[in-house]
Amino acid sequence: MSCQIESAQNRNVRLKRNIRKGSSSLLPFVRWLLNYSQMDVIADFISGITIGLIIIPQSVAYVAIIGLSAKIGLMSSVVGGVIYTFLGTVKEISVGPSAMMALLTTQYISTPNLSIDDVGLLSLGCAIVGLILSILRLGIVVEFISIPVSSAFGSAVAMTILGTEMKNFLGLEYKSKNFYDSILNLTSHAKNTKPGDFSLGIICIVILILLDKLQDLPVKKTWKYRTVIKKILWTIAMSRNAITIFLACLLTKYFEKQHGTVPFLLSDPVVPGLPELRSPIFETKRGNVTITLEDKIRTLSTGMIIIPVVALLVHISIGKYFDPGANFGISHELLSLSLSNFICCMFNSSPVAGAFSRSAVSATCKVRTPIASIYGTIMTFLALTYLTPYFRLVPKASLSAVIIAAVAIVIDYKILIPLWKNSKKDLFILVLTLSTGLYLGIEIGLIIGVLTNLTFLVYVWARPTISIEKVKCEYGDYVVVTPDLGLFYPAVSYFETHMARNLKKEPYQNLPIAVNCYFFKGLDYTAIKGLIRLVHAYRKQKRKLIFFNVSEKIFSMCEDIDSSVTAHFCDNDENYKSALFEDNNVEPDAATAKMSMMIKDNIIEMNGNCSKDVKETPIKEEVPLLNIIKKQNRPNSL
Repeated sequence: MSCQIESAQNRNVRLKRNIRKGSSSLLPFVRWLLNYSQMDVIADFISGITIGLIIIPQSVAYVAIIGLSAKIGLMSSVVGGVIYTFLGTVKEISVGPSAMMALLTTQYISTPNLSIDDVGLLSLGCAIVGLILSILRLGIVVEFISIPVSSAFGSAVAMTILGTEMKNFLGLEYKSKNFYDSILNLTSHAKNTKPGDFSLGIICIVILILLDKLQDLPVKKTWKYRTVIKKILWTIAMSRNAITIFLACLLTKYFEKQHGTVPFLLSDPVVPGLPELRSPIFETKRGNVTITLEDKIRTLSTGMIIIPVVALLVHISIGKYFDPGANFGISHELLSLSLSNFICCMFNSSPVAGAFSRSAVSATCKVRTPIASIYGTIMTFLALTYLTPYFRLVPKASLSAVIIAAVAIVIDYKILIPLWKNSKKDLFILVLTLSTGLYLGIEIGLIIGVLTNLTFLVYVWARPTISIEKVKCEYGDYVVVTPDLGLFYPAVSYFETHMARNLKKEPYQNLPIAVNCYFFKGLDYTAIKGLIRLVHAYRKQKRKLIFFNVSEKIFSMCEDIDSSVTAHFCDNDENYKSALFEDNNVEPDAATAKMSMMIKDNIIEMNGNCSKDVKETPIKEEVPLLNIIKKQNRPNSL
């Protein structure tokens, strides 16, 4: 009876463990919540409040790039924060408007068939594509974006934002398509610069820099409250964006009260309350022209793919940067972004994502779990509820100063010297991605960079390094041919030509040939046909050809594709000699012969329906080929 009770208790324990494991895999916040301690609450609360002070002015500033209302930016931060609390896996990330997402959105919304009312449609498209990538587990595509490409892409985004924000910084009015267009417009309109906006922008930049330097001020170790002072200085430095905009609002209020007008441009008034919920606009009429949903999707097609992939790349980059050993889920990140964008599209918000600047602050605050996002979300929601009437006091120049200061540090110029010294190829890819991104558009630059990277990668597969070495043993001399990266279809013709050209020369002429298949992780149909052609070619030349270090899987593939060819396939390098130096004058019956394979100590000849075992002559000395393997710093067997 006691055994039955104990067995039932064990089943209950296992059931609870399985339920906990399953729920934590579906909802990652369960994993954090089950072990949430008092210290976690304190650390996450401090981090969340600090992030709230940053994300509020950032939300207002970044949606201003697109031309959206400030309350839409704040609402998207609320939505992103709530969703990521439950589905996020990277504790440093806070989801909301970001400079990169704002610029990408602006790139597509500024096209002829679209307007600012179609921002929600872009968010909906990104949500659908992100959900498909999550379900099909295709988030791995971001692994094909190398560091030089992502660095150039980030720098192109930052430089394009700088060019775009200079118009508000100088009090100018114009529209630009890309960085090149921004520079042209800036030079042509520079004479119309408004002194008030320019002066305020410079003052805000100086304030931001000075406040940022507060955290680096030396505090004597002998001071009694040294730790408290350091924390206060650090908090002020982290809140520099909010402090700068608050001071600019006070300046606006002063000019209105004392002079009745202000000498700089102000943000548009914001209607109090939450954003109005509405579905995306699928059809638009402009005069006599009707722009259909198909026309809009055709215009947004690349954006619906580029934006979720870039957002995922940002999340993965943040996760790898702050916690290289983190076990974050790519599918969960895509799902959280998709759900956030789906809700955001209901009030015409731009796509949301994480931001590196906010993540750096979270890491500095020693954030413990993604639950910290909920504290910043509460603070953002309070600002949305009670502060919207005061957003009209925010000068555009101060918002531009905040954005310029934030994105200027994203320009990665430090990568140039290491690439110049160590990898000219990666430097070329970086310059190509950056230049095309600035001139043709940042999404085009990203695509060109990735395709160029893949081209170099395919070239490496198509042109492997093939070593040819003459080896002496007690049976005679032979040639070892070793491709260093395996053999797939782009390299087949090159491999055949390389062997045909070099094995005719001295000292390899007329020697038996052993092809080392150690690096062959798999073969495709074209590669197998190429090997079969080699067998036929060297049989006509009456030269022995064997393949050693062949896995059983590769042998099975060769036999399935063409079992009418006789060739020796050895599974390791310890027994290839008997096959290499056996009588070359014995020709098998071509009508009935099939693949032969050496397995360990036996050679199994498969001829029609009969087979026989031929014992291999024992090898007493070390096989010279093992020295070749050791030179390559590889293990001696597969």
